[in-house]
Amino acid sequence: MTTIQFASLNANGLNTPEKRPSILRLLRNKKVQVAFIQETHFCRDALPSHKSPRYSDTYHSCFSRSKSRGVSILIARSVPWEFLDASTDDNGRFLFLKGRLAGQLYTLRNVYLPNTKQLKALTGILSHLDDFAGGTLLVGGDLNVVLDPDVDVSRGTSHSAHSYLQGIKKLLHAHQLIDTWRILNPEVKDFTFYLAARDTYSRLDYFLLRHSAVSLLDSSAIDLLTFSDNAMFHVSLKSPLPALKSWQWRLNESLLQDFEVTQEVHTTISQYF
Repeated sequence: MTTIQFASLNANGLNTPEKRPSILRLLRNKKVQVAFIQETHFCRDALPSHKSPRYSDTYHSCFSRSKSRGVSILIARSVPWEFLDASTDDNGRFLFLKGRLAGQLYTLRNVYLPNTKQLKALTGILSHLDDFAGGTLLVGGDLNVVLDPDVDVSRGTSHSAHSYLQGIKKLLHAHQLIDTWRILNPEVKDFTFYLAARDTYSRLDYFLLRHSAVSLLDSSAIDLLTFSDNAMFHVSLKSPLPALKSWQWRLNESLLQDFEVTQEVHTTISQYF
């Protein structure tokens, strides 16, 4: 049993040619196999090249009226992937994918909620998801709201009313969705977003998993802030995907029996010193 590495990142726009290669390098260096990207700012009729040799399958949901919002899911070629179905949003707020990852049925949902009325938006999205989901459900993205201000905000307070946050928690509970970060880090305070205007850190990015799939959870981590005002958030799930071989260089000892090779080694060492 090995793991599949998922990551979520609000990119704050990917229309500059310099930024797209940067995020692909970051994903590759972090060995991300399935990436949930929010705020791509792609135009539906003119999608830029967002592929690399590592990420052969890319899916997008774009806002139909302007270059704003937008979400994407990128799947690495190292993961056996069989596409089954997809559902997009004209407002560029969500993207649903259904397929087989390493032979297992998954529903992947990338979401980017608005800055206000998150409960209304999430209610509509989850209702739509109920008719679409199958297999293991993983919901990731930027919810633009904290679930527990005491531990999810550096100052310990939120502008959202307590009753409003309780409504979001009840909605997630009704859909049997749990916060993977908090399950694995019950007492840790770490954040994914920095608001410079208020000098405040908060955790707005989540991976949500159904209760029945909690046994698949392996690890979770939050990176440092880099080129975006959001940090990349990781979660790994156990999978029957075969483990990659670990290659280690080893000297071919038969070369030491070769007279010409040993003479060349002695000469090189002598010249070095």
